[in-house]
Amino acid sequence: MVAEAEYVDHRGHNVDSLETVMAGLTARDIENASDDRLKHIAEDLEELMLGFNQTNGVKSEYYARTLLRIATRKEWLSKIQSAAKGIGQHFWAREQYDSAAVYYRMAMDAVEKMPLSETGDGSGNTYTQKDIDNALSQMYGTLGNLYNIQGKLHLALDYYQKALPIFQRNGWKESESILFYNVGELYLELGNNDAAEDNYRKALDAALQTGDSLMSCGPYSGLAMTSLNAGKYEAALDYAQRSIEYIVAHKEEELEGLLDSYVLLSRIYQLGFNDLQTTQLYLTEALTLAEIADAPTNVSDAYSQQASLCQQRNEWKKAIEWANKALEV
Repeated sequence: MVAEAEYVDHRGHNVDSLETVMAGLTARDIENASDDRLKHIAEDLEELMLGFNQTNGVKSEYYARTLLRIATRKEWLSKIQSAAKGIGQHFWAREQYDSAAVYYRMAMDAVEKMPLSETGDGSGNTYTQKDIDNALSQMYGTLGNLYNIQGKLHLALDYYQKALPIFQRNGWKESESILFYNVGELYLELGNNDAAEDNYRKALDAALQTGDSLMSCGPYSGLAMTSLNAGKYEAALDYAQRSIEYIVAHKEEELEGLLDSYVLLSRIYQLGFNDLQTTQLYLTEALTLAEIADAPTNVSDAYSQQASLCQQRNEWKKAIEWANKALEV
């Protein structure tokens, strides 16, 4: 069984000791393993895939592909879905969306083949309604995100709306929060600030009910953006500072989020308070992270913000240089 209801992150996975164990396994060991032993190996591979997802994409994808080979051979549908989705996420991170879609469709195909049982047999051969709800809602959310990033916004909304009643029926607040946050992002992109704010507030409400401080980072950041757009600068600063509290304490795992947070704070101080010194301080932190972050969109945003600041200071040559760097990324 996959972890409950879409929301699975990099925390709480014991990758070091598991990786040591897996390093001793050969292809022959896996080939000759009993079904019971193979199920334990598959669980460990899934744990490693998830544990390395944020910190080492190459390792995460390697373990996902190994898991997919085993799961396909044994026809373990939940593990096929988990591994294929995981591989798709790595293509997504490289902005290879067509390749991501191939693996997402593979994952969805596995979900659609899951046989329903009142109890489920615990072996991955039959599934309860809750198991299927979990897997199906994961794929609805994932496909919604894919269509969102491709600009197919009506399709994205359609898939988000399919997932929402499943989350609410099962009380999966983490997933509900993520979904409302994604819808907020979609409306923000469409230029509908009020609708974006409404969905960010719903995301925050669900996040606070989970008691998980990481869950509230995105909604707080979204509310900072909508407040900034509405000219509510004190509120924007308050939300941005709430968002960054958790991220600063987990820099290694949340590198991209920290980069985005510094850029957002720099914009608030620039546009809201005309405090160019503080604007540059936050932006310098962002540019330092941009040198090591493998996140083209986030890095481009930082460079664009530096170009904007140079323009405001009438440093036209520097503004052009930073704008060109943003375009190159």
